[in-house]
Parts: sequence; C-alpha cells; structure tokens
Amino acid sequence: TIYFALITLLYMIFLWLLVLIVSIFVLVKSSDYLTFYSVEVGTILKVPRFIIGATAVAVGTSLPEIITSLIAIFEEANLTEFVASTVVGSNIANIGLVFGISSFISYEAIFKKKLISIDIPLFFIATALFVLTTMDGVFTFKEAILLLLAYVVFITYSLKQNPTQKKADPKIPSKKLDYKPFIWIAGSAVGIYFGAEYTIQSLLK
Repeated sequence: TIYFALITLLYMIFLWLLVLIVSIFVLVKSSDYLTFYSVEVGTILKVPRFIIGATAVAVGTSLPEIITSLIAIFEEANLTEFVASTVVGSNIANIGLVFGISSFISYEAIFKKKLISIDIPLFFIATALFVLTTMDGVFTFKEAILLLLAYVVFITYSLKQNPTQKKADPKIPSKKLDYKPFIWIAGSAVGIYFGAEYTIQSLLK
C-alpha cells in the first residue's frame, strides 16, 4: 500500500510537472504570435512604429504575466503576493538575463542619448513608485490607478519627445489586410488564457 501510494504520488508529480512545462510553452508561444500579428496589423494600418512598440509589443510581451496574475487572483484570493513576485521576477530576468545575455553575445551594447537621459530615469521613477506603493505590504486600488496613470504619462511624454514617430513610416510598403492575422490573434488569446490557467493549476497542485 505504501509503495502504491508512493508510485501514485510520483506519477502525479510527474504529470503536473509535464502540464506545467507544456502550459508555459503554450503561454510563451501564444504571446509571441499575438505580438507578431498585432504588429503586422498595426503596420498594415500605418500605425506609427512608436505606438506599436508602446502598445502591441509592450503589452503583448507582458500578457503572460498579466493573465497569469489575474487568474492567480481569481483562483485563490491569497495569491496576490504571487503578482508582486511575478512583476519583480520578470523585471530582474529582463535586465539580468535578456539584456545580459544579448550584451554578452554581442560583446557590447551601445545606447542612444535618449535612453540614458529619458528612458532609464523614467524606469527608475516607475521602480520607485512600485517600491513606495508596496513597501507597507498592501497595494490598494488607488495605488493601482496611480501606476496606470504613470504608464499613460510615459506614453504621452514619449510621443511629445518624439514627434516624428507620431507619423507612419512612408517607406513601409502597402499591404492588404485580410482575416488571417485576426484569426491568429484570437487563437493566441485563447492559448494565453489556457496556458496561464493550467500554469496556475499545476503550481497549485
């Protein structure tokens, strides 16, 4: 009986570990497809590149964390700490892994003046806002509104600092918009939802 229970336990651990791996893969790939086809739609519609980057790319690449966090909160009310951990962990990974590995492979990274004088200070301001609003251990609805407004201010300020990016690039060739990108976007959204759902379920199990 003990051996049977042990085998059953190991089987369940292996099964949910497999579900976790597959769910993360589906979550990441769905996010990639959603971002890619959203950018394609924006490009065909002659949306400025900065707007595409600040919305479709920025939000699309963050969707796995956003949806996973929302599902975690709806599944278990006491998993709100998981949201903060996701935010901190993803930012550390972006800086330490993504930027570190890419700079290591290319041997050096060259920054534009705008990144050093505007973007990096804004990054520190956003980080400071996050620290100040969470250091008491409670993140309120008003503080959430504050951070959302800060994101809107960032986009608005960036547009004013880059007036040439408000217009679409005339060099981009015209392309007819069909239904294919929208099917991929809808399918990717479904993939993100179920990927996030089963990621949380496997972690809870």
